[in-house]
Amino acid sequence: IQKQNQKGIGQRLRTLRLENDFHVVELATAMQLRGCNITRETLVKIESGKRHITIKELIALKEAFKCNL
Repeated sequence: IQKQNQKGIGQRLRTLRLENDFHVVELATAMQLRGCNITRETLVKIESGKRHITIKELIALKEAFKCNL
């Protein structure tokens, strides 16, 4: 993913998280319960565009937000 797309994905993730009233720790916990080994720090890096998101993480996010990809 290009850097611009990476930041766009991170910004969209942050928007979704806030719209769903999740704190970063709560979202990380929800993803962990769905089998995704992720930390608060990792989510912050994804939201800021400093780290790529994996398919497994996208699937866990989809389930945590109860939405379609």
